[in-house]
This record gives sequence, C-alpha cells and structure tokens, in this order.
Amino acid sequence: GMSAIAKELILNLEIQLNQRVVQLAAIADHWQLTLEASPQAIAPGALTDLTAKAVILAIPAPQAAELLATLPPNALPSDFVTQVQAIEFTPCISVMAGYPAACLTDWQQRYGPAKAIAVQTADIGWLGLDSSKRSTAPEQPVFVLQSEADFATRFLNAPDLMPVGRSLLHTASTLLAPWLAEPEWMEVHRWRYAFARTPLDETYLSAPTIAPLLCAGDWCGGMRVETAMRSGVEVAYAVNQQLDQRPLSDQPCW
Repeated sequence: GMSAIAKELILNLEIQLNQRVVQLAAIADHWQLTLEASPQAIAPGALTDLTAKAVILAIPAPQAAELLATLPPNALPSDFVTQVQAIEFTPCISVMAGYPAACLTDWQQRYGPAKAIAVQTADIGWLGLDSSKRSTAPEQPVFVLQSEADFATRFLNAPDLMPVGRSLLHTASTLLAPWLAEPEWMEVHRWRYAFARTPLDETYLSAPTIAPLLCAGDWCGGMRVETAMRSGVEVAYAVNQQLDQRPLSDQPCW
C-alpha cells in the first residue's frame, strides 16, 4: 500500500509509536524533546524525553507552529516563526470505497481510460480510481473521493463520519454512476490539514540555530504529494550537510 516505501526505509531504525512531542528545548548543541504521557505508549523502556542532534518538523504548519511556540521568546528569528504561522490549510473529508469487479467495466464504458474526474460541485471536489495506481490492478476497483473544503468544514468535527461518507457517495452516484452509492466496504478519513492554501516558495525552512532545526512538508514549495517528496529529499540533504559541518557530541542521541 501507500506506506510500503516508508516501511522499507525504517527497517533498521528505532521508531517510537503513539508518541506526541509537546515541547522543544535547546540545550547546548542538541535538542531535548518532551513527550506527552500517553497510556497506549506505556511499555517497558518507554521514554518520556528524547535527545536529538537535529530536529525536522515534517508536519502541517499549524502543528509545527504550535510546537515552535514552546521555545523561549527570541529563541528563533521572528521572520522564521512568522513564515510558519502564515501557512493556512483547507480541510477535506476523504472516502475510500471498494466495489464489485463489474463496476470497473461500467466505469470504463462511461469514462474510457479516465482514472480521475474533477467534479468540483458544492460537496465533491475530486474522485479517482485508486486501484489503478498499482502495476497489477486488483480485481476489485477501489475509488477515493475528496470533498470540497466548505463541505469538510461543516462536518470536520462530526463524531461519526460514516453518514458523512455515505452522503458524499450518494452525491457522486447522482453525478457519475449510480453504483457509487452502494460500496462493498468504505472508510472515511478526517483530513484536517489537507491542502496548503498559502504554500511557501521554499522547499524547506532552516532555522539559524546551533543544533539544526528544519521544517518540511507539502506546504513547502507547493501543495501536492510530489512537493512533499521533493521537500523531504532536499531537507534530508540539508540536515546532513549541517551535521557534517559541526563536531559530533558525546551526548547519546536519537
């Protein structure tokens, strides 16, 4: 699936799951990260603090700004913080749904080789044939539907998203194909920070701190998944260069 590349890259890395960093602190030439006490994260050897030679905030800008705010005043240049705070996002409700194989035949009869359609109604923005991404297409067609921002804003905090997802599929069925309203299975995702309304021109941000502190993501250099990929590659090179230019600390780091 979508996480296959990441799973391959982390085989030899120590990963802390179900951990939320709630505070950053600069100590000499490294960073200290304070973790929120989380019942599901309690395990033998679980940590409450991490020490790092460098920090990359590869998260949505509003969440990065919240974390940067835990630093003392004047710890970062005001223009660096302002750039992060200025990024605005629009939300989206996403629906993934699977259908019988016969539906793929009907889709092709209706829309030929089209793998996605920009609908852009008051509720729906886009619908794509997600299963077409794979080189060996599965028998069951899987579609992903993305809502418009105004629709997502109305239902973003709904306690149960399944009725919201069914409403979107019903609308899609009246516009595109009637069987879209009757999936064999479906999942609905609350995408609070879906698309950067005001992305940066730069592919990453680097703070002028002793220990490297950088921000990256799909809001750096654009607003799409390929932007996030490019931002990640370039910030990786940048942090490696910064670490190579200063002596390694004897402090144990992750």
